[in-house]
Amino acid sequence: MSRFVLGLDPGPPGEHTGLAVIEQTDEGICVVRHLERFRPGAPYRQIAE
Repeated sequence: MSRFVLGLDPGPPGEHTGLAVIEQTDEGICVVRHLERFRPGAPYRQIAE
């Protein structure tokens, strides 16, 4: 069974926010499944959706 980890780096005002979804397989291999960068000032509601 794979394990997924979500990482969020909310940037300070004027900087981008980064989101990463990483899968760790049963074999211990980590695979980046999704990367996204949100514009500076993006509302948290938009990021959560």
